[in-house]
Amino acid sequence: MRKKSKYKPRPRLVDPVGFVVESVKPLAELDDYVLKWKLKNHEAFAALMRGQAGKTDIDTLAAARNISEALMVVLDGSDVDGTLARSAVAIIDLCDRGNAGKALVMRAQEMQAMRDLMQLHDELLDVVTIRQFEDALAYAKKEIAAGRATRMKEIAHG
Repeated sequence: MRKKSKYKPRPRLVDPVGFVVESVKPLAELDDYVLKWKLKNHEAFAALMRGQAGKTDIDTLAAARNISEALMVVLDGSDVDGTLARSAVAIIDLCDRGNAGKALVMRAQEMQAMRDLMQLHDELLDVVTIRQFEDALAYAKKEIAAGRATRMKEIAHG
């Protein structure tokens, strides 16, 4: 039986210059992608404001919050007004109420926290480059793999 070699060739870029040029472009230049993403987040937020949100809407808003936090870390920003912390508490409270069989209706402070989150999320997507966004995704995946991410309880209905 032949011994397996430990050498594994690394993937090579076909167009390294094109990769570098593309990675410094602002994410906002991918108009269709960013626009669809923002629209999806705002639709989930609108459903939550109407009290008609389901599990997918909460998951969408949680993902928006998580990518906002990862972007803040990558950009070396600070959450001065506590938007990320307040929105995390709001999402967790909504999940707890959903699991208790109550409607997913927000309280006033939760509404404001989620409004602030949507504004922060949109502003971050407008200023980051593709490379920074990729770094933020890698950071988020690393945090989840390391077990440092807070897990939400699954919403039973919706």
